[in-house]
Amino acid sequence: MGKLLLHGCSQINNFGDVLLMDLLARHVAARWEGRVVVPWLVEAAHGTMPAEAGRGWRELWGVRAAVFGGGGYLNDGGGAASSVRRLLRYSVPARVWRAMGVPYAVVGVGAGPIGSKTGAARIAAVCRGAKRLCVRDTATAELLVKAGVPSAAIEVTADLVLSLTPGDVPAEATAAAEALLGPKPEGKRRLAVHTSKSGGDGHQIQRLAEAVGEVVGGDERVEVCWIFDHGNRSLDEVRAAADKHLPGARVIPHQPHWPTVALIGAMDGVLTTKLHVGITAWAMGVPACGFSAHIKSKRFYEQVGRQRFQADYSDDATPIRQWLQEFLDSPATFAEEDASAREALPRLARQNLEVVDAFLDEHVR
Repeated sequence: MGKLLLHGCSQINNFGDVLLMDLLARHVAARWEGRVVVPWLVEAAHGTMPAEAGRGWRELWGVRAAVFGGGGYLNDGGGAASSVRRLLRYSVPARVWRAMGVPYAVVGVGAGPIGSKTGAARIAAVCRGAKRLCVRDTATAELLVKAGVPSAAIEVTADLVLSLTPGDVPAEATAAAEALLGPKPEGKRRLAVHTSKSGGDGHQIQRLAEAVGEVVGGDERVEVCWIFDHGNRSLDEVRAAADKHLPGARVIPHQPHWPTVALIGAMDGVLTTKLHVGITAWAMGVPACGFSAHIKSKRFYEQVGRQRFQADYSDDATPIRQWLQEFLDSPATFAEEDASAREALPRLARQNLEVVDAFLDEHVR
């Protein structure tokens, strides 16, 4: 059947983007009889999903069809020149495929911020050329309409990771997580603290360690586990902060995406600065708190009825202390969520894959 390209933001070692690509690749590979190729795939993810790691720009030719997968890459950083240039990684392939008559779909994507006419034009061009276009939330749909995309062309689904279930985690990933964590101490609850900051920027790490240490440091009811994104560039800083503020905390080196999913699923609570760690926790049935660095995280916590457990990142760590006190003293209220979202969002997330199937049936097969 030829070559099918899957494109997203998987050229960097970012947990959420690699997991999104893997979920998409697993679905497509089970249905596509030809080659499934990701043109830009971070080296750490080579061999971890049922798709070939491509050769970048050279893969844009000889394509039968293409799918832009989930992620928040349709943005220009509010007009920042570097972000406007980065959009070329998405707008150029779309332009090439339109010129060559290659059909493509955009599935489960997020958007924003959009702050320049050039960025808006490039994003709108990518979306208008798609045979199917579905986005992960209404805020994205509204941004795309403002950028010039006809509202009738946009379908609203949900982030694909919201379809994840504990049964989707490969057995070897679960075994790896269990080996890292060891037996759960009797009578203790596990709290994951997740950070993505790279080495040399320890402010976020110190802020989290201080706040967590103030509430749960030395508490015999809690085992704190640090987990990572973007590799181990922060490992030494976290170990130093943990030694100072959280003696006894478990510092787990960076893991591939599936063991990271399994680690998150083994927790009783998660405190994170990143969107897809919170989404994964929710999908795995683990209450998450977001001390968030991006507006898109606020949208997610509102979606699932946990807006009380989300705050924009700042020097004021009061929200963290409040959340963790509730984690200790009132587990039932700490776990509160919107029951209707629990029912509806996984179904909406699975619609992304139904859109992929319909796109392939209508425009390729």
